[in-house]
Amino acid sequence: MDNKHCNFHVLLLLLLLLLVLPLFASADGTTISYEGTDYPQDAEYIDLGNFVVTDFDAFTAFLDQMPSLRQVDMWQNRMTADQCDMLAARYPDMRWGWTMVIRNRDHEHLVRTDYTSWSTLHNDTSAKHNSEDFSVLKYCWNLMALDVGHNNVTNLDFLYDLPNLRILIVACNTIEDITPIASLKHLEYLELFKNRILDISPLEGLDHLMDLNLCFNRIEDLSPVLKLPNLKRLWMYSCRKINAVPVGEDVDAIRAAFPNTNINTTHYSTLGGWRMITQTKRDPHYEVILKNFGENHLHPRTEYVPFEDSWPSEDVVIPESEEPLELLAPQDFSDKGYMLPIDYSIGSAPKASGYTGNDTYSDSTITVSIGSGVYEDCQYWTADILLKDASQLRTLAASLNGSFETTGQMDAIRLAERANAVLAINGDYFSSTEKRGLGYIVRQGTLYENNLDPVGKWNALLMDVLLVDEDGDFTGIHQPQEGSVPAHINGKRVLNSFSFGPILVENGRPVDDFRGTDRWINMAWMDPRQRICICQVDHLHYKVVCCAGPSQKNGGMTLHQFADFVATLDVKIAYNLDGGDSTLLFFRGNKVNELGYQSQRKLTDIIYFASAE
Repeated sequence: MDNKHCNFHVLLLLLLLLLVLPLFASADGTTISYEGTDYPQDAEYIDLGNFVVTDFDAFTAFLDQMPSLRQVDMWQNRMTADQCDMLAARYPDMRWGWTMVIRNRDHEHLVRTDYTSWSTLHNDTSAKHNSEDFSVLKYCWNLMALDVGHNNVTNLDFLYDLPNLRILIVACNTIEDITPIASLKHLEYLELFKNRILDISPLEGLDHLMDLNLCFNRIEDLSPVLKLPNLKRLWMYSCRKINAVPVGEDVDAIRAAFPNTNINTTHYSTLGGWRMITQTKRDPHYEVILKNFGENHLHPRTEYVPFEDSWPSEDVVIPESEEPLELLAPQDFSDKGYMLPIDYSIGSAPKASGYTGNDTYSDSTITVSIGSGVYEDCQYWTADILLKDASQLRTLAASLNGSFETTGQMDAIRLAERANAVLAINGDYFSSTEKRGLGYIVRQGTLYENNLDPVGKWNALLMDVLLVDEDGDFTGIHQPQEGSVPAHINGKRVLNSFSFGPILVENGRPVDDFRGTDRWINMAWMDPRQRICICQVDHLHYKVVCCAGPSQKNGGMTLHQFADFVATLDVKIAYNLDGGDSTLLFFRGNKVNELGYQSQRKLTDIIYFASAE
């Protein structure tokens, strides 16, 4: 090749570079140019305004130059499902402001990703959408009310991506399997009428559910309704046989269990007061349904409106972890200068001179005082603990060396004495077979179990988790799912964590929503039982509370009673542990909560408070 040709190719290459580079970078390198607009290269948010993307290759090339970008608004773009999926897969951490298109043969719906409520507003004459059409709804990051009634939905898997739903209408479809609905823990209103449903067991554990319409289905067993403790309205006409009033022992049991619930077995799906109480007066909840969705396609609404009696929507925000903890790898806490080592060595033996009375112990590192009383008709005991150092709150297993690598059981008093505990309580029964090997278990700074159920399993074992950080402070996480528990909490390492629950008190107030506590292990939360919890009052200030079980002299406590009572004791957070016959409050060589008629189960593990003198 001669010099003329070489020069020509060099000039051509330079010309191409001059044409391409302005698309991406300004002269000083601090901005990226796209379609005539300069954007800071470190921007976390951009808005494309009225610009409509047509060349997605050029668009992704632009986005690739923006490493800090976390949100892109492009509302003027009518995005197809394929375009959404492509961008979401390429930039998985991005929040998108899209207008998505759901098309049918004679109409289309435009759905923005920031909608909090949405309905197709179909009727019997509308052209139908299928299940796949609704897959794009997963990009609506906070959808709380959804109506896809009067369609041809057969598969509800798209609901797994909509965990915040409070209102769901899937009536008048051809649905047989409702398993995905079990993942909607916040659901309050559910219309299932006119489908082909046989099994409603996935509804068990939807503790927020207040309105349920089952009319015109093929349901074989109605007993799962008994696991819906907060039902206010239940419509069941023709839920088993076409145009027939349901009868049977399960129907009788439902009526007996819910004397204050409006149960209708004789009226058509939307009649008898489901929508209209009188010719001019709507049911209060149906009035809110119209506020969420609008009355027809000419007047749609897309902003979620809660019911007057809706549950509080105070969701726990779980901070992201940079790296998960490594199983069986002890964390290094040498920088903390703890008074006791973070391992399975035991605490210093309590001094005889520290017992200043039958109910108190005090030395330079720990103070414990025991109290008791009667709440309503139930005996209770408390322990107030002040520590000098976070290492004095410790855990020990009933294994040969005290670690949690193997399991075992031991007499409760013997295990507490083995630890040199000033005060000890039972733990979370970490190796219980009822947990199916699930849980997030950190003990003395070592992760032993990181096995939580994924999103979407209707029979998921979802336990509240308590994290105790390196400074001894408590953080509770409501029913974390697979991969969601952070290695650090508020920037601090985790010393111990417990998988049982539920959380009873948060920010000093009793929790009244236990989010399906009977979903993984029978808490008997509505029954009076023997119970125990561990609480934090302030930094290095803790409290333990336990109550007697039901007997001729004691009533026991329901979980709500227990939470209400514990909240009166000025604690910031309280976490329920394994109660029943596991309940142990050990002090001065004895079981404090001993009444003589309740047995003590052998324990797999304890939580204890140790002296460091």
